[in-house]
Amino acid sequence: MPRMRRLVTARTMIRGALAFAPFLRRHLGEVSNRLQTSVPAVYVVHRDSQHSVEAVASYLDTVHRAVVNAATGRETDYFGLKLTAPAAWPDFRLCSAFNPRHALAVFDSPEVAINPPCSRSKFALELLLIPISKCGWAETSFMQSGQGD
Repeated sequence: MPRMRRLVTARTMIRGALAFAPFLRRHLGEVSNRLQTSVPAVYVVHRDSQHSVEAVASYLDTVHRAVVNAATGRETDYFGLKLTAPAAWPDFRLCSAFNPRHALAVFDSPEVAINPPCSRSKFALELLLIPISKCGWAETSFMQSGQGD
């Protein structure tokens, strides 16, 4: 897993995740506090996975440590949720939710998203009405990608 050691994608996702809720607060104010989040994500290691359970567990632990380091001093920036470490499910729980012939391991995660069914409201409309110029990153990202020529 050479790419896992560098964590380039994970670090990019961490920066985005920690910036998203403050971005919403900055542009939507208190409305952002009323957006509902999804249930936390669960990671399942399939028996045909390219990586072992141990490698996935190690990766999740490494990424969690990177999240905690990045969030130091800004612990409420991830929707105010506690950044708990991914935890492996005990066998009895795995077997009650998945076919153990297919799922070798399951890990709880604190990762959430804005809950799409709850976003079909004036909050979603307000989010869509944020002028691109207020975002700052949009023009820069577009130009840096080479698509702005």
